[in-house]
Amino acid sequence: MAQTTQNKTEYNQIKQWCGKNAEHYKVFDTICGSTRKRQTETRELALKNDAVIVVGGRQSGNTRRLAQVAAQTHTPAFHIEDVSELDFSQLASASSIGITAGASTPNWIIMDTLAQVKKRLFLQHPILRWIYQFMGFLLKTNLLLAAGAASLSFACCTIQDAPNPIKNSVISLCYILSMQIINNIFIITSDRYNDPERASFYTKYKIRLGVLAGFSSLCALYLGFQQGMLYFFVLLLMISLGLSYNRMKMPGFLLKTTQNRKIKELPGSKTILIALAWGMVTSILPALGHDSSFLSVIFCFLYTAGIVFARTVFFDILAIQGDRIAGKETLPTMLGEKKS
Repeated sequence: MAQTTQNKTEYNQIKQWCGKNAEHYKVFDTICGSTRKRQTETRELALKNDAVIVVGGRQSGNTRRLAQVAAQTHTPAFHIEDVSELDFSQLASASSIGITAGASTPNWIIMDTLAQVKKRLFLQHPILRWIYQFMGFLLKTNLLLAAGAASLSFACCTIQDAPNPIKNSVISLCYILSMQIINNIFIITSDRYNDPERASFYTKYKIRLGVLAGFSSLCALYLGFQQGMLYFFVLLLMISLGLSYNRMKMPGFLLKTTQNRKIKELPGSKTILIALAWGMVTSILPALGHDSSFLSVIFCFLYTAGIVFARTVFFDILAIQGDRIAGKETLPTMLGEKKS
């Protein structure tokens, strides 16, 4: 018998020796099934790549075994506890790098290692470096997401035959950009586990990003004012609710039915409200003061809110580990991984 995290290849060799030289020995397969699978995958990973990085504690028998399995393939293997221990000069000649981790390695340490290795690989090539940095800027600042909101708004205006599709698209862009930046500033705690690179970016440029969010809100309100007073006040209400979401308390009549004191503490409230906000700004606002078909407005609202809801839930599932540590109440943390 063997420790549950024992190297499967070595154990099989011993079993074969026993079968030939000590037939009266009894053999018990005590190696854990998930350990066996992880070692097999690590061996395959090592054979397909120029180098392998194994992330996890040096006191972990499971992680040490993975590093040994990778090294036995004669592929350079590096066992690190976190990315700060990695000597990137030893990876300079590697065109492909495999990354694996022990079962107990925290997800944010793995994600941080992955992000730093990807960054170093891209930085080796001038064109790829520029693309990586440009795309990283668009994603971290949420400009790409805001452009998606503008595209959805333009599509909804076209379907609804609403006037000023360009202006409505810019309003959607400014509103979503502002709200998303503010939301990311408030979730830095969980981002330190889910997306360490973005958390570092928001910590470093917090003031500048806050100014950008404020400027975007003012631009949206200015353009909304040109669309009419009803449009302006609905947009103002949406921005006010978005800014106060993290501090907004539950209505008094609901406090008797829930232990949550703030709206953000309700599981899934953010996911639902984000979907509703996108649906409002991209389809309902353009229809205000315009004789649009009721069915076209409802279709656009449900379509936009639906895909945004799906997107938000998907990213919440990816962030479930960090959200649990940070104490965030999302639908996946409430339902659990399997049901999610």
